[in-house]
Amino acid sequence: MGFFDELGSKFFNNLTNKLHKDVSSLYNNKFIEQDVNTAKEIVKIYIDKNFKNTSSNPYKFYLEAIFLGMSDRTCSHPYLVKIIPSSKSPSFINTQMGFQNNEIDYKEDPDFNLIDYFNTNWFHPIVDSYLEKKQELEKSKQLYKSGDISFFDYFVKRLEVYDFIQEKEHMKHYEGIDRKKYLDILRSEFRLILR
Repeated sequence: MGFFDELGSKFFNNLTNKLHKDVSSLYNNKFIEQDVNTAKEIVKIYIDKNFKNTSSNPYKFYLEAIFLGMSDRTCSHPYLVKIIPSSKSPSFINTQMGFQNNEIDYKEDPDFNLIDYFNTNWFHPIVDSYLEKKQELEKSKQLYKSGDISFFDYFVKRLEVYDFIQEKEHMKHYEGIDRKKYLDILRSEFRLILR
C-alpha cells in the first residue's frame, strides 16, 4: 500500500469513526430528552395527585417504576410503560432512529402489584459478578422500598454501579453523555417531588 493509499484509508477510517460517534451521540441524546420529558410528566401527575415523596401509594411507585424502567439502558428493570399512539407524526430523524413519537399512558394499572414489583429482579445478570456492587444495589433498592431514600437516589446509585461495571448496553447508550449534567437536569426537573 502506497503512502497516499494509507493516508486515504486513515482519512476514511477517521471519517467513519466520527460519523459513528455523531450518530451515537444523537441517538443517546434522544434517550436523554425522553428521560427529561418523562420526568416532567411524572412531576405533573405527582403534583396533581398531591403525592408526597414519602407516600406509600402504589400508584406513586408505579409512576416511579415507569421512569426507572425507561432510564435503565440495560433493560433489566421491570418495564411497565404502556404507550398511546401520538396524533403527531414523528419527524424523519425520529423515525430513522426508531423513536416513534408515542406518548406514555400514565393511568393507574389495576394489575400493578407493589409486592410483586419489589420482589422481581431489577439488576442485569453481570451484577452477579460484582458482589460488592450487587450488595450496594440491593441495599439501595431496600432503602427505596422502605422510603429511606427516593427513587431518584436509587436511580443515581444504579447509574454509578453500571458505570463502574461498564455493562455493555449501558455504556453504549450513555456514550458521550455528561453524567453530571444529565443528573443535574433530572434533579432540577424532579426537585418539587424530591423534597
